Amino acid sequence: MKKNIGLILFFTTVFLANCTLSSVTHTNRAKDQDFAKAFMEKFFVNFKEGNTKMLYPLFSTSPYTNSMEKRNEKIDEMFNSSIKTLGPITYTKVISCNTKVNEGDKPSAEYFISFEVGHQKYITKESFKLNQEGDSVKITYFKVDPIRPL
Repeated sequence: MKKNIGLILFFTTVFLANCTLSSVTHTNRAKDQDFAKAFMEKFFVNFKEGNTKMLYPLFSTSPYTNSMEKRNEKIDEMFNSSIKTLGPITYTKVISCNTKVNEGDKPSAEYFISFEVGHQKYITKESFKLNQEGDSVKITYFKVDPIRPL
């Protein structure tokens, strides 16, 4: 009887261990990097064309406020300030792209992507963090560092 209990405990432990290991993490996989670059291409196309309303759904509400209205106001302020200070965008070039995607019971995704961005008045380094939120990916952080004036 004790032998059977020992075997049952052993197999139960092995089974439970395999259940918790059903998550797979991918780091810097080419298709994930391509996704991040395509996502940011949507951002830059709409930014260049002045379509701020098309930028709204790309951003998370969490870094700004819990209100979409406040988030949208911040995006408009960012756009207007950028155009006034830096000038319109003339080109973008990917500097780095790092990704971490977890698949399985608790899927998640993080993307870190940086660009050299040519503006009419300055060249900048613009860094973005994207995170999976439910079934979509959103910009949760961005930073603009001027490199040099033109």
